[in-house]
Amino acid sequence: GLIHHKTVSVELVADDKGVVVAVKEKSSQQKPATSSLWPITKKTAQGTLSSI
Repeated sequence: GLIHHKTVSVELVADDKGVVVAVKEKSSQQKPATSSLWPITKKTAQGTLSSI
């Protein structure tokens, strides 16, 4: 799990056509169920690397 205050996790999407970058929000530290943002990035390899 993502237990630290500043955490980043990078995972593949189930269909292997994108990357999920999980980032914790500072404003929701006391609410662990809703503290992470999970945006899906569907870019090229270079675009994904530069956006992370």
